[in-house]
Amino acid sequence: MVSRRRTAALAGTLVLLAWALGSGAVGEAAPAVADRLVAVVNEELITASEVEAARQASAVDLLSDVLPAGLRPAELPAVADMLEALIDQRLLLQEARALGLSATEQEAASAVAAVAEQRRLPPSPSPSPEVLHRLQDQLTIAKLVNREVRSKILISSGDIDAYYRDHPDLFTQPPRVRISQIFLKAPEGSADIPARRTQAERLRAELSGGAAFGELARANSNGGEAVKGGDLGYFHRGDLLPALDREIEALAEGDISPVVQTPLGFHIVKVSEKQSGRLKPLEDVKIEIEELVYREQTDALYRQWLRQLRHRAHIDIKK
Repeated sequence: MVSRRRTAALAGTLVLLAWALGSGAVGEAAPAVADRLVAVVNEELITASEVEAARQASAVDLLSDVLPAGLRPAELPAVADMLEALIDQRLLLQEARALGLSATEQEAASAVAAVAEQRRLPPSPSPSPEVLHRLQDQLTIAKLVNREVRSKILISSGDIDAYYRDHPDLFTQPPRVRISQIFLKAPEGSADIPARRTQAERLRAELSGGAAFGELARANSNGGEAVKGGDLGYFHRGDLLPALDREIEALAEGDISPVVQTPLGFHIVKVSEKQSGRLKPLEDVKIEIEELVYREQTDALYRQWLRQLRHRAHIDIKK
């Protein structure tokens, strides 16, 4: 049985504070908006100016690192999306208050200082009261989600086995080949090309006569791998220059290519090993799978829990 009860530390939410340490956009006034009531969440009101201020501050992105399924808009969110995000935020803060959860101003200030230190940012003025209040709200939501969602996630060995079995494409190592080369540098347009071609053909003839590939590579190759007898290590299809890829594809393990010209010069390649695509052993990917399953389960539980909060709340969106 593999189990995990996480109460994700507040430090894990600090990335959401970057906006507070940057341009200060959060504290700037939003464009003028004709203020009107746009929603009621239980007894709390949301106005049009609040929605626009949140859009300008990209406040929905603040929640992205607190909530398991937060939005990460590439641009300013739509008004309707922003309103839904604010409704969720109000519900979460109301639930946190009902459970006696809150973050202090000191916790918010410490979080800002921690981010500044982590990112080695230059000293900046202390955050405004408005910014600290926003951060307190975010940290309060983090505490709530940790308690009501993350702490309830349990991952069993059966969960891991099932995910591994159901997603083999995620854990399959593509075919790869280990090669060695003798490389004679002769860039396109170089006057050395004819002489280098003659040298390459001579070396290829020596290999056909039984010469040791590694010895010829150490003595003649211009590549940095010459000291290792030409060994370049493992490559997947597409990693190398197209001309080399095509040649290697046709070779069997132990074969040596003919002389191959590329824009860099002349290559003679030996295929030391060919590995077909294979599923990585479960033990090698168990930690990765546990993280994937954790995120999936957290996201599903969070969505279910939020739906329950919405179901029992009074939410009135004005047209």
